Amino acid sequence: MPRILLLLAFLAIPFAQGIELPNPPDGYRWKQILDEQSALLVPIGWHFKSQHGKNTDGYFVSKEDIEAEGKFDTGLSLNVIKQVKQSTGLAPSKYSLAMIEQMQKSKKVLLADSRDAGAFKAFTVRFLDSQPNVPDVVVHNLFIANDETGTLWYYIFEAPQSEWESAWQTGDTLLSHLLLETEI
Repeated sequence: MPRILLLLAFLAIPFAQGIELPNPPDGYRWKQILDEQSALLVPIGWHFKSQHGKNTDGYFVSKEDIEAEGKFDTGLSLNVIKQVKQSTGLAPSKYSLAMIEQMQKSKKVLLADSRDAGAFKAFTVRFLDSQPNVPDVVVHNLFIANDETGTLWYYIFEAPQSEWESAWQTGDTLLSHLLLETEI
């Protein structure tokens, strides 16, 4: 099954089945997901957790230990949502745009972008989440839609606004090195 590694400026590099994972950046390791068909980077010393549902697989890479604390402040969530059109009536790319539209109505948008990368359509929106009585959080959303397979890869990197600049160095690395299975 073809895999692609999405690097930095969303350049796609195909990988043949069975090839070893590329060397991770210094300070990171690969964590294979989806029956070893895809992979996420995990910073050394950070935590990994997964949850699996009927049509959605959830993966979490966090600075804090979710198991011990029940939540995290800084980290990445990935929801791999399959059969998007069957459950929402919208193709993954259209569903992504509908979600972004809702975010833009209720949040202070800091960044928005879109691009195509082979079979994928990618949409980015970053916003400031301000809630009463809690510190502000910056949330960076990356939607990678594969309308051919009906799958949406929904990445969310978040950190307290007061820590965003240093946290984003890690978040940018995580989101700049995505190894995705193109046929999921």
